[in-house]
Amino acid sequence: KIEVTGEPASIIYRRPGADESLSAHSHFLIFEPGKDRLDLDGKAYVERARQAIASESILYFLDDDTFKTGSKGRVRVVTQPEPD
Repeated sequence: KIEVTGEPASIIYRRPGADESLSAHSHFLIFEPGKDRLDLDGKAYVERARQAIASESILYFLDDDTFKTGSKGRVRVVTQPEPD
């Protein structure tokens, strides 16, 4: 388990064998490689491929690229279509 605090705390993660990486930042993050999850709190932001997520908090599951957001504030998700 890796815990990071910063203004912002940031991480870039590439799953073994994957072509694209995930970039994330927030005020506080916990990366748990054994559980394949990334917990971000405080102006959380995650970007991967053609998708960006912003919320006060984000729990991102790296094994299946799904996420949950906190109940405070707004959630913004931007998804761009794949190029033809």
